[in-house]
Amino acid sequence: MTICMSSQHIFVCDGRAVKQIRIDDGQLIRRIQLQQSHQNSMCISPDEQFLYVSYQYFYFGEGENTITIEKYRIDDGSLIPMGDCDCGDHMCISHDGKHLFISRHNNYDIQVIETENGNEVGTIELRQRVMGGSMCISPCGKFLFVADNRCKDSQIHILDISGGDGGDGGEDYRILHTPNMNYGSISISRDGAFIFASNEFNNRIQVLSVEDGSVVRIIHCAGVNKIDSMCMSPDDQEIFVNNIGSSLVHVFSGM
Repeated sequence: MTICMSSQHIFVCDGRAVKQIRIDDGQLIRRIQLQQSHQNSMCISPDEQFLYVSYQYFYFGEGENTITIEKYRIDDGSLIPMGDCDCGDHMCISHDGKHLFISRHNNYDIQVIETENGNEVGTIELRQRVMGGSMCISPCGKFLFVADNRCKDSQIHILDISGGDGGDGGEDYRILHTPNMNYGSISISRDGAFIFASNEFNNRIQVLSVEDGSVVRIIHCAGVNKIDSMCMSPDDQEIFVNNIGSSLVHVFSGM
């Protein structure tokens, strides 16, 4: 199950449908029926008009992918064409809602596409192949954070994307080494100083310093076995977590 959040709603995907739920009272607003299953990540446009869904890779024959990123209009659930944009494992959306950043498992770059039509406008080169690729953008919109689940040396790549080219490997690109982590989801605090990172193999969320990657706090999510995905409320006060194999969303205190 995959979850994501807007300013007033949480969106919960459980197979072939996404439920839009109001945060303050838990009321179900609508269900958006999807065309495919096996979702890997999703995100909401800042104006809460569109839902974007990415899927796990599926290959047949000579290795051609069979599923692209899908775009839905939230108010009526209609599917909107997105051109020929590639499949992606994880994605996040720019704060102005104009671009999607798409990571692909075991790849060396991040694809950048236009949300309006799915056209590729560029790629962000990474220093090394990324395993996993959960992503988020800093509140200021300047930095892209990309999780890398390397064996015994998990990392978070931090890239300055304010110049439009995603960094050139110099001062606008640095890597935090965070051993003994296996990232499921990552999120940045509202002040940009901390990374909230869930571990795929347990029920803990580690709060890391953006400055040096050190662990400043550990949040134990009682009642959760293994965290599937996680998102933060806009004010950092609550963390929404779902358990692998369960349709429940658990809420914990944040900052």
